[in-house]
Amino acid sequence: MNSPRNIAPRAWLIILLTGLAGLLFFLDRNVLAALKTTLSHELGLSNNDYSMLVTAFMAPYILTYFFVGRAVDRYGTRVGLAVFVGAMSMATFLCGMAQDKWQLAGARVLLGTAEAGLMPATFVAITKWFPSDRRAFAISLRAPIQALGPILAPVVAASVTLSLGWRFAFWIPASLGLVFVLVWWRVDTPRTAEEAAQPVTGFWEVFRDRRLWGIYAIRIVTDPFWFLLQFWQASYLQEALGLNLAAAGRLLWLPPFCESIAGIGLGLLSDRLVRRFGGVRARSAILIGLIVLTPSAFVLAFTKSVPMAVTMLIVAQFMSHSWMTGTTLLAAEVADKGRMASVIGVMSALGGLSSIVVNAVAGTLVDWFGYSALFLIGTGVFPVAALIVWRCYLSVKRPA
Repeated sequence: MNSPRNIAPRAWLIILLTGLAGLLFFLDRNVLAALKTTLSHELGLSNNDYSMLVTAFMAPYILTYFFVGRAVDRYGTRVGLAVFVGAMSMATFLCGMAQDKWQLAGARVLLGTAEAGLMPATFVAITKWFPSDRRAFAISLRAPIQALGPILAPVVAASVTLSLGWRFAFWIPASLGLVFVLVWWRVDTPRTAEEAAQPVTGFWEVFRDRRLWGIYAIRIVTDPFWFLLQFWQASYLQEALGLNLAAAGRLLWLPPFCESIAGIGLGLLSDRLVRRFGGVRARSAILIGLIVLTPSAFVLAFTKSVPMAVTMLIVAQFMSHSWMTGTTLLAAEVADKGRMASVIGVMSALGGLSSIVVNAVAGTLVDWFGYSALFLIGTGVFPVAALIVWRCYLSVKRPA
């Protein structure tokens, strides 16, 4: 049994730094959304131009997931995270240099490509420094830190733009990213000689591993609901519940913040079950247990009460994000050592592709059936995902 004494003091600094990397991740990507109206005047951007900029980020972000994991497995987290955050910072700096929509689009392509590597690199860094029965708690500790990203982005963008100009709203986060790279390079040194040179994992080997097919299926099924919550909850509060923009803005920070705090408790429980029942069974049991929260999506489909809707949004976001984190933890128990980043990259890409498809039709569903249709999707997908977990990882002695 592992105990806290097995954890190197530097590991807790790794948690802090990976949390800050996540904060920069959300800060860099959300500054553009916060400055949409300003850039419409400064660069003459139309709504169609803004949609093009969103696509310029999302397309490489999803597709690059297929490849960045292999790079992390090959070169390690020290090099990987330094390169990805450095490229993020360069892309954000170029956003501030843009003179027209095409230069801005090019910078967003680079940003999407760089940010795809962040999650595989940070998760593998945590698995390197923390044993299995302390891993979920370690991951949950970084959530409140990175949750500050989407909360701070509008505030930082507005205050910096008003005082220094909109370009500095990009340049200041970019500078912070370069400072992060220097600190990370000093902290995340290889723990053993073997970690300095990882073997190259064949791309198709990750797909052919039948033990991981269930995890891929789960992410394909559940990821779209997480993205639906991210992209549509603001308009849901305004259009379905009648709040104005200011009132909605005062409430939108609650779901990510409360979800990140509740995740710490779930991480402690998950690790405790690992020590008692083993990794695969414990992580699977946590995922199946989360379906007791599925009624939150059903309530969202029909409630007209603002306090009830915000409460259910917190529960639904906690449920959907816990599924994403839980499947990653399950993959760490199932996948072979040395290919973890590749597995994370592939399952994130597959979940991202299914999310793009669902979000492409989400607007039509809202027009035809209202926001109830989006939340009823969540009511159905998580029981299906729980059935996949049971069939693939609990009903048999060995994962298949």
